[in-house]
Amino acid sequence: MDPAVKLVLNEMQQRFSEDLHKGLSEHDDKWDQRFLNLEHTQSARLDRLEEAAQVFDDWRPRIEATVDDVKLELGKVTRFLDRSFRERAVQEPPIFPTPQSAMERLPAPTGADGPAGHCVETQHRDAGFGSVLIHTHVPVKGVYSNSSPSPSNPVASGFSRDNPMLGK
Repeated sequence: MDPAVKLVLNEMQQRFSEDLHKGLSEHDDKWDQRFLNLEHTQSARLDRLEEAAQVFDDWRPRIEATVDDVKLELGKVTRFLDRSFRERAVQEPPIFPTPQSAMERLPAPTGADGPAGHCVETQHRDAGFGSVLIHTHVPVKGVYSNSSPSPSNPVASGFSRDNPMLGK
C-alpha cells in the first residue's frame, strides 16, 4: 500500500475514534446525569413516604385509644338501655291481648243475635205487595182546594185501564 494512502487512512481512523470516543463520553455523561436525577427523585419520594409512615405511627395509638374509649362508653349505654327496656317490659301491659285458642273459648250464648242483628236482612221484598205510595204537597195556606181530583178516585188520578201511558 502506498505510504501516503496509509497515512491518510491512519489519520481518518484516529479522527473517527476520537469523535466516537468524544460522542460516547458525552452520552455517558448525559446518562450519568439522568441516573443521578432519578436517584435524587427516588430518595426524595422515599423520604416523604417515611415521614408519612412516621406521622401515621404517631397518630395510630391516639386513635386506637379513642376507639377503645368509644367502645367502653357504647358498652355502658347498651347495658343501661337493656336494663331500662327490661324494666319497662315488665311494667307495661302488651299492646294486644294474647290470643286464646279456639278450644279455650266458650260457645256463644243461646240468646245471641243471628245474622239479622248484624244488619243482614232475611226478607228482601216489601211487605205491602202491590201498594203504591203517592206524595201530595201541602198547600201554602194549609187548606186543600176542591178543584184538585182526589187520589182515591182511580179514573180522576189517571190510573185507568184505558190509559195509553200504561200500555193498554
